[in-house]
Amino acid sequence: MTIKVYMAGRVSKRPTLQQWSDELVLRGCEIVSRWSMRNSNHVAPGMKSEKAPTSERIRFAVEDLEDIDKCDVVISLMEEPRNDSRGGRHVEFGYALAREKQLVIIGEKETVFHELPQVKSYASFDDYLQDIDNSWVCDQCGDEFMGSHEGERVDTGSHLIAVCSVDCKDEWHAAR
Repeated sequence: MTIKVYMAGRVSKRPTLQQWSDELVLRGCEIVSRWSMRNSNHVAPGMKSEKAPTSERIRFAVEDLEDIDKCDVVISLMEEPRNDSRGGRHVEFGYALAREKQLVIIGEKETVFHELPQVKSYASFDDYLQDIDNSWVCDQCGDEFMGSHEGERVDTGSHLIAVCSVDCKDEWHAAR
């Protein structure tokens, strides 16, 4: 199963999010956040999104919500607060929370909502990639486990498997 990822962050951080997206694509993920893609038309050349015409800004917002609806997980790049921030990533986070999406933040927790138990927090994107590289998916029940697995591991040459420790006790396959 391909994991669909929405990348959330400041528009000025698009190059960083594009690099992260490349890493996730190499791991079999699909990036669904149109705004963060290299060929995005969310910002007209030489124009910041907040200076775009109202009709374009509405289109940006609608597309972002549509993309979040399509995703399995939202990865939000957190940063030091600043006075000129528009806060769109927080709206995206809240919308994804309401839609019961998997939530991941990279960096310092910024709001009380980042403390919720369903939110995974990582100090760096590399830490998150380590968890992805160590994630396991059960063939029978579809449950996913990220991080080191306590079950028995077997290297079959093409992928790693481990015994599912949830209900079905079936094999888990490395999600890569």
